[in-house]
Formats: sequence, C-alpha cells, structure tokens
Amino acid sequence: MSSAQRAWEWFVGKVIQLSGAMAIVFVILIFAFLLRDALPLVRSASLREILLGDTWLPTSEPPKFSMLPLLLGSLYVTVGALIIAVPLGLATAAFISEVAPRWIQEILKPTVEILASIPSVVFGFLGLADEAAGPASSRVRWTRLPDVGPDGDADNRLGGGGCHPLCADDPA
Repeated sequence: MSSAQRAWEWFVGKVIQLSGAMAIVFVILIFAFLLRDALPLVRSASLREILLGDTWLPTSEPPKFSMLPLLLGSLYVTVGALIIAVPLGLATAAFISEVAPRWIQEILKPTVEILASIPSVVFGFLGLADEAAGPASSRVRWTRLPDVGPDGDADNRLGGGGCHPLCADDPA
C-alpha cells in the first residue's frame, strides 16, 4: 500500500470519526434543549398530573399539559391506520401475486416498492400541505388586491398590489 493511499485512508477514517462524534454531540444538544424547555413544566406540576392528567390546554393561563391525551390520540390514530392499512395491504398483495395479469404485475410491483421506499413523514407533510390549502383550493381565482396596507395607506409592501390567488366561494 502506497503512502498516498495510507494517508487517504487515515483522512477518511478521521472524517468518519468526526461525523460520529458530531452526531453524538447533536443528539446531546437536542436532549439538552428539550430538557431546558420542559423543566418549567416538571417544576410546576406533579409527575402523576403530567402522566395521567386528562387536560391539554397549552394556551390557557396557566398552561395545562398532560401526556394521556397525546398517548390516547396516538393510539387512536394508530389503530385507525391499522384498520385501513392491513386489509388494504393484504388485498393488494394478494391481487398482485395471485390475480393480476403478468403485465400489470410488472407495473404494480415496482410502483409499490417505490411507494414503500418513501418515508411516511413525506406523505404526512404532503397531506398537511394539501389540507392547509383549504377545501376550496381546487377553485382558485386570480384577483387584484387593492394597493392599501394594513394601516390604510397606499403602500402595501406585503401585497404589492399584484395578483394573488384567493379561494373563491362556489359560484353555483
């Protein structure tokens, strides 16, 4: 092995070590920031109240936090997803492997594999973005907003008087 190759391997090894150390430091920092933000809650409420309380009102004064509504909500969503996904997944797998003609199998198998490779968080983000667009997002009209700012003057820096999409009411 030449000295250039040895030097390159040493360099790559150090980069890998640095990357691993940085990952550990980042995890520790994330934990520290979460702990810093959670300490006021832990000081203001008992552990029993935090774990078994039934109220989640983060915007009330004083705020009330408990884990039970979060855990039950996660459980409800998980069970609902399983009720939908398991029969649909089994039916799809049975169709692709047993019923579908060969040419459909050649299309569906790679499609399912590609969809399975996309993290579910991406699908959640796309669903959230679509939901944020509103139910009338398919009925978009373009209109010219007046050149009037929020304080009534004629200088609207946010809108600029340009064309903006607004969700229209159903014209029917």
